[in-house]
Amino acid sequence: MRRLFHVPNSNTVASAPAATASAPIPSSGLTFIDNSQGASAAATELSTVLESALEQIDFSGDLNAQLKQLLHQLDNEASKYCNSKITDNDSCMDWKCSQAKAQLVSIAWKCAHGTYKSDNGIVDTSEYSVKSDHVAAPSLGGSVKAWTSTVVTPATELTTPSEFLPVLVIAIRGSASKMDHVVNANERPRAAGHFIDPSMTHGSEIFAHAGFLNSAEALDESVALRVQSYVHSEDGKKKHVMFTGHSAGGAVASLLFLRYLSEGKFNKAVSFSCINFGSPPSVSVPVDLARYYTSDEVPVVLSIINEFDLVSRADRPYIMTLANLIRSIYGKGPLPIHEEMPSITADTLDNSLVRPLRRKNTATTDTRDNSNKESRPVQGDVWPVPRLYYHHIGSRILFLMRLEKGDVQLRAVEAPSFVFEKLLFCRIAVHSGRRYSERVQLLKDGLFNYQTGWA
Repeated sequence: MRRLFHVPNSNTVASAPAATASAPIPSSGLTFIDNSQGASAAATELSTVLESALEQIDFSGDLNAQLKQLLHQLDNEASKYCNSKITDNDSCMDWKCSQAKAQLVSIAWKCAHGTYKSDNGIVDTSEYSVKSDHVAAPSLGGSVKAWTSTVVTPATELTTPSEFLPVLVIAIRGSASKMDHVVNANERPRAAGHFIDPSMTHGSEIFAHAGFLNSAEALDESVALRVQSYVHSEDGKKKHVMFTGHSAGGAVASLLFLRYLSEGKFNKAVSFSCINFGSPPSVSVPVDLARYYTSDEVPVVLSIINEFDLVSRADRPYIMTLANLIRSIYGKGPLPIHEEMPSITADTLDNSLVRPLRRKNTATTDTRDNSNKESRPVQGDVWPVPRLYYHHIGSRILFLMRLEKGDVQLRAVEAPSFVFEKLLFCRIAVHSGRRYSERVQLLKDGLFNYQTGWA
């Protein structure tokens, strides 16, 4: 913790974020060093904004307990704003999910969650059989993430096997070490046109989260070998390959999926899918997936997110927004946040893009004295959230737990970008594997969106 944050001198706070943002980090050409430099710059900027909160931390005490308390305060403060959760007024439609697709989501989750375990997490069932194809350990520097490949085939006794099976599942592990977190924190944009075909964005230049792109590049060759081996095996029929991961693993899986889909090397022989869970966004612009699938194909490309999951919006401007929310708890005003995707070749950033963050009130009346720093939000307040800095891929499916007729039930809704980017999510507990396991199991059993099972 002492190494993560630099506690700043208070008289330099106001100008630090803009100065930090305007100083691009030179690339060393060495992935470990680049990740470390990027993480250090991000931590320095964040610690500058969090000056007030850091002053309250006793670094000789129980840091975990104090950080948990800080996160609890943040969650409580966010709950006072009406954009801290999905409401009935939001333009979210119930997600229509077939039993076969729910089974595929369950398989993806078991493989993704299994990367954290020694036993791979997925076993044979009455519906399918499982064969471990490959297990890879992470590198010491964190750039090469742990990953597995697993072949899932339908049970032979099934008369109507799933349309999605058999499938080769490539699962990338999320954060499980200190070095993983260093990779995650290297969030500066890096040009990705060499890795992902720019045609996916209709020629627009595409950038990616540098740490995740570094990891995807490190895995590319070994993952390609497993895909090639699977494609050229057995009956010669068109194969199904699915990428998956939880948290940062899902972000890396997304980049690998985009690479193989856009590359075209396997497209005639493979149908690609990607299902991620609680993953941070990773690419600078939305991608067009439709052109890579034939009219009779139904691609399964999903970013599944538990409501309130902070990690699902963990790009730089959003984290700085939460830092300003913490500052408000301590009576400090907001600091400027740069919301635009910067050019990685620019020596400086356009100062016109730096604007102060202000609270907006959608209520018809507001009797508060805005000069009072201790004033608290009234019903109808919206905490301003910056536009998406990075984007998820595919459909964004939110899992909501709602009290219905005295019982907590799962709702699965599809959230368009204009809804998702206004949400103030800042809860850590719902990001856990346990919480995703619970909700995926409900989906698998057909217990969602007022259903009582599969007919």
